[in-house]
Amino acid sequence: MMGTTSLFYDPNNLLPTMGLIMTKFTITETGQKSAEYVPLLDDGPPTRYCKGNIPFEKWWNKIVFADSKGNKLTRRNLVLAVSNKDGGAHVDRRLDKDYADITRFNSLGWRFVQNGNKRHFATHPELASVRQISHEVLKSLKDEFPEYF
Repeated sequence: MMGTTSLFYDPNNLLPTMGLIMTKFTITETGQKSAEYVPLLDDGPPTRYCKGNIPFEKWWNKIVFADSKGNKLTRRNLVLAVSNKDGGAHVDRRLDKDYADITRFNSLGWRFVQNGNKRHFATHPELASVRQISHEVLKSLKDEFPEYF
């Protein structure tokens, strides 16, 4: 059984789904703006952590990204693409289209405006999501085997 912190995927939602992460916007004292994708870890709203445990297969195959083009990624898609094709074990010149759209071509559509210019986020959504998945795994293991933590 696995603990989940992912938001529910609703296929009728018109906005992109980023089930495991949130966006963080920062303005420095000098007025510089930045935006990044960040994992919630344990800092999200309490409703993220009151969902109980679900079977591994359901957790692993749950949609955690959906973009405006209809691309969808599960935890499984995401972890395997990051580790097997995108610099984990090796780099593959041919990335899966759904993964490439979300990670390379900003099909989630999020940008911020600085001095009238549209800017991209400073971090990548897939890496923040893999960090949150790792957090879920560690918390699930700790719940199941507290004597090892």
